[in-house]
Amino acid sequence: MNSKADAVRDSFPQLANIKNKEWVEKIIKIWVEVWDKSAWDGLHDCPYNSLAPEISLVEHVNQVVDGAVDLANQGKKFVGTKIDMDVLLAAGILHDVCKLVEYEPDSDGKAHKSDLGKRYQHGFYGAFKAEAEGFPMAVVQIIINHTISSNEIPNTPEALCIYYSDMCAADLARLDANAPLLVESHK
Repeated sequence: MNSKADAVRDSFPQLANIKNKEWVEKIIKIWVEVWDKSAWDGLHDCPYNSLAPEISLVEHVNQVVDGAVDLANQGKKFVGTKIDMDVLLAAGILHDVCKLVEYEPDSDGKAHKSDLGKRYQHGFYGAFKAEAEGFPMAVVQIIINHTISSNEIPNTPEALCIYYSDMCAADLARLDANAPLLVESHK
């Protein structure tokens, strides 16, 4: 296996909990392809957001996935919500893969929006790659709708778990950075 594929596998421990092993290989393939297209040398070099440059994209994705799993488990326990964990995990791990090409380092190594990041809605490129790999609409929909940039809203249990986990992770980072909170747009 090539070293980039190994790095992706090592970076996302929740891959081990996906039952559909074909999906695991497709997720790894997407991350490697997008990383190859990016300007980032290391997978952990890309920050999740320029407002919180100390948080890597990998750390953010793992935080969101673990939070979504916790939300899903609470939904199952208290409400009886049926959750397709493979859909939740695949979409969660892929939800921000596009940031590898939406951001690029400037001469100081800080992240700024790339041309692609300025031209495409956040989430589009990751959803495009997932659809090209044959992921079902349930996964693709979560990737494109996980963001407040989307015109559509998350409307499945798995999508809601990813959305709220992502928004919470983003607002925790924004709070730490003294930046405006996303939740303020809901008031």
